[in-house]
Amino acid sequence: MRFRSVCGFVGRARLNINLPGFRKADTETRRRIVREIMDHFNVPEQWRMQVEHAALKKARDAWRNWKHMLYKKYLSEGKDPIPAYPQITKADWAEFKRVRATKEFAEKSFKQSELQKKNIHPHRMGVAGYYGMKLIWE
Repeated sequence: MRFRSVCGFVGRARLNINLPGFRKADTETRRRIVREIMDHFNVPEQWRMQVEHAALKKARDAWRNWKHMLYKKYLSEGKDPIPAYPQITKADWAEFKRVRATKEFAEKSFKQSELQKKNIHPHRMGVAGYYGMKLIWE
């Protein structure tokens, strides 16, 4: 099992799509996420804190990317994600749609889109980063 896959699954399964940001998750929820991820791996004690930190970051990134995908693939196209993602309730999906239809969300989305257009060096190395690509290049 890949570390990233487990972190992503747990993050998407345990965090509500209507949470405004990962930092808004309560401490107990974050501890539960880390505990559930770490149950899948044997980590030497001297590396445990660093791995737990990395697990929480991966879970956060996967959850945030999932919310973006829900917006792009389902909400923008008028599709229902509940059959594909049973952890989403009808009430949660209705709230998700309501929040994304607000003027504030549209303004923030536009502002971030404009900011991204200024990025002249987009990241293209994938999850392995420079060191993973270096093996391919050599």
